[in-house]
Amino acid sequence: MDSSQRHQGQDKALLAKRHAVYQAARQARPERWRNTTRNWSWQNEVQLNPDRVIEPKTSEDLKAA
Repeated sequence: MDSSQRHQGQDKALLAKRHAVYQAARQARPERWRNTTRNWSWQNEVQLNPDRVIEPKTSEDLKAA
C-alpha cells in the first residue's frame, strides 16, 4: 500500500483483501505455515521513517568491543 491509497481511503479495503488472501492460502496449504500470518489490521498512525531509539551502551558492550 502506498501513501496515495491511504489518503484516498483505500487502505482498509486493501488490508481486508490481503488478510482474506493470506487466510485462503493458509487454509489451502497449512503445511507451509508455521506461525500466524502478519498483522493486517488497520493502524491509525503510520510513519515512513520513524525515529530510531538508540539505547546507551552498557559496560559489557564496551568491554566486548
